[in-house]
Amino acid sequence: MKINYVTYCDERMPAYRYRIRLPGEYLKTRGWEYEISTEPVEADIYYYSKPYHDNPYRLASVSQVAAERRFIFDICDDVFSRNNNV
Repeated sequence: MKINYVTYCDERMPAYRYRIRLPGEYLKTRGWEYEISTEPVEADIYYYSKPYHDNPYRLASVSQVAAERRFIFDICDDVFSRNNNV
């Protein structure tokens, strides 16, 4: 099984380390493959993390329909946001 982490965040962000890199490394010890990219690549499961660069709904629906695979859509709560109306 392969999981594709689709994200625009990098090592500087805690979300990358805690929600992408560490789980990916753990899954690797269990026989999974994983790839981190900014656009979807061939995989069994797609994990969208902080998908704010483009229209996230379009990206998610394209992967689900085209690949007929499962996906996880991680919106991630923004605890530092001053706009509580979101």
